[in-house]
Amino acid sequence: MAEDPRFINARSRGENCQECIAILDMIFLTKSRDEWIDILKQKLPEMAFAKVMELSEVLEDPQVLANEYVVDNDHPVFGKVKMVGYPMWFSETPCKIKGKAPEFGEHTEEILLTMGGYSWDEIGALKEENVIL
Repeated sequence: MAEDPRFINARSRGENCQECIAILDMIFLTKSRDEWIDILKQKLPEMAFAKVMELSEVLEDPQVLANEYVVDNDHPVFGKVKMVGYPMWFSETPCKIKGKAPEFGEHTEEILLTMGGYSWDEIGALKEENVIL
């Protein structure tokens, strides 16, 4: 590809980006993600890149944990569970998760009443029709 006029510089790669991506997709399919990471680190140590993680990897990522994007919370039924932490920090008003992780459907009525504008009769009808728990 380095000699191909369609990809010789940034402008030509931009003009032919669909072909470039299709070729690279086929090449990247020949090895696993971790194999490509090793190859890129060895052959192009100055190149900046990051792997696309699986959800299970994100939940254990040291930087995610250090920034408290995901935090452990004690649940009275399920024990320790992972929850999304606060996305921002306030210097004078620290954020902390204070309650338990909600159970499935635990706040349905409250949300329907306060945000959805439903009446108790309408909520009762939804329950009878098994639309909500």
